[in-house]
Amino acid sequence: MDGAVTLTARDAWVMRRARRVSALDLVVMRRLARIDSPVLDLVLPRLSQLADYGSVWIAVAAALWLTGGREARRAAWRGLGSLLLASATANLLGKALVARHRPGATGITAARRLSRVPRSSPFPSGRAANAAAFRTLRRQGSL
Repeated sequence: MDGAVTLTARDAWVMRRARRVSALDLVVMRRLARIDSPVLDLVLPRLSQLADYGSVWIAVAAALWLTGGREARRAAWRGLGSLLLASATANLLGKALVARHRPGATGITAARRLSRVPRSSPFPSGRAANAAAFRTLRRQGSL
């Protein structure tokens, strides 16, 4: 065996799609970076920090716990459990399997740059996984 890797047609299709999504992501990031907006300069970094560590979803679970009855408290626990599972899956397993470099801050105004740039891979997104977990519970009627 010569060690050559043979791609299936499906593998090639997935790789083409991944490249297209990455290219689109870069185009969108560059266009947003060119927008001169004091509002975005103020809001985007704060919004990013607010979403750290599942804070938004922990707050949602806390609100359910505090304002609802027995079913709401059970929903809060299910939400926190789904948050834990989704976060662990995306951040521990997913990022280990799909390493991707973060885009550079070139072209992004200093005001919009994060003061603490994450070192982990941006994909899969732990934040998106957390939101999807809560949304799935909501669609199932659990929240």
